Amino acid sequence: MEKETAKLEMADAVFRRGAEAFALGKYQDTIKEMTLCLSMEKAEEYQYLDTDAYNMLGMLFSFSGYETAALDYYLLALEAAQKIENISGEVSSLLNIGLLYQGCKEYSRAMSYYKRAKEVAEHDLRSHDILLLLYTSIQIAQLYCRMEQFSEARRFYTEVDNYYRIVMKDEFLLPKAILDILLAQEAGTYEKVHALAEEVTEHLQQDEQYVEQIDFYADVCELLFGYGYAKETQRILLLLSEKIKDTDFFRLKMRVGLIETDYQKIYGKEEDYKESCMRYIVLHEQYEKALHQLQRENLENVDGLQRLEEQKREFERRSICDLATGLLNKKAFRHEVEKELLEYSRATTNAMVFLDIDNFKLMNDSYGHLLGDEVIRMLADKIKTYFKDNCICGRFGGDEFTIFISKVEDILGIEEHIEKFREEFARIGFGKGSNIHATLSIGVSYNKGMRVSYQALLSCADEALEKAKEYGKNRVSFYEIKRGIHGYV
Repeated sequence: MEKETAKLEMADAVFRRGAEAFALGKYQDTIKEMTLCLSMEKAEEYQYLDTDAYNMLGMLFSFSGYETAALDYYLLALEAAQKIENISGEVSSLLNIGLLYQGCKEYSRAMSYYKRAKEVAEHDLRSHDILLLLYTSIQIAQLYCRMEQFSEARRFYTEVDNYYRIVMKDEFLLPKAILDILLAQEAGTYEKVHALAEEVTEHLQQDEQYVEQIDFYADVCELLFGYGYAKETQRILLLLSEKIKDTDFFRLKMRVGLIETDYQKIYGKEEDYKESCMRYIVLHEQYEKALHQLQRENLENVDGLQRLEEQKREFERRSICDLATGLLNKKAFRHEVEKELLEYSRATTNAMVFLDIDNFKLMNDSYGHLLGDEVIRMLADKIKTYFKDNCICGRFGGDEFTIFISKVEDILGIEEHIEKFREEFARIGFGKGSNIHATLSIGVSYNKGMRVSYQALLSCADEALEKAKEYGKNRVSFYEIKRGIHGYV
């Protein structure tokens, strides 16, 4: 137990080291620690770290000017979040993808991701999800402003303001400040723009966790420059330049350098403009070199992560599947069926099939375990062939197998299908001369018009199976919950 706890603490510690490296703008150290974090085994409560690590790698490559790699990592983050139903991680990943497309001026694609993020946040409202809704609504409203659809932006702003008052209690929130600047400028309330610019500047001065929001600060700087607020632009420019000078985020440096060059062209002296141009040229050369190096390193990192993902998929496959048959194991089967049973309606009928091989121990004792293994494998293959659509198939253990059939529309048709399956299996010959035959006893339960648990459905199928054996084996018995055993073949 102590070793397991130490492992969990180590994964979290590695992530924190990577986050600290990211906060300092050191991409090599960030890649090293985040890749290590992703490679570590984690208990269920720590699996959210995979989503966070992929998202941080995505931001790192975005800030470094390698958008294609950033998108790949954001998509991996999204997949990791969906796998464990991590709502906040899923929303964050969708927002990051939207921001990436917005930065590339692909507004329609950005909007589609923002709206998907909002739908996910709205799906299962809990208190912490209001913050997620606030962020998604802000980004949607912001994007409407950039698309000059201000009436839509104002419509969303009512929602933004309500959420903001609930979760932020009037605390400073940079994305909302940007939205307020966009709307205030469009409305012609220039004093409000001045006040907001001052608030952003003060916050940037004090912000020790500025790196994750650095693009937002650059957005404010670009907006103020575009609107002609020279003094406000200059103050934020100086702060940004100082903050990012020691980082490896060359795309951000290029972005800030370009704003500075444009600023000096309009408001500065000629010699200041020429100096800013020279700095930008040098910065561009550094950026090209750094980008090539980053691309090479990323190829190695991607290769390592792909191997890691393959190992994870193999581990997951082994953890949920019975290795001898490829069917779900007992635990995984129950998990999948319980998910299906959550979607209950009185109009839905589900069926549970529980079966075993008649006299299987005697067969093993008489003909040997090799023949027994052959029978097991053939039965599993037959189950896979016969039960595909709307079916979950598992090996319960030994010679016992389970099949869950969801949304049964034709009960008589299912009963005929199961009986045909039993008959066909009984005709298969095993052994060298193919003259050894095995038969099945099968119990089937239904939950027509009733909400039942997995255990109740399985217990009724087991009772029907016992009834099939009582009636002489090699047959099917059906149990409709409410009515008890109501038929056998």
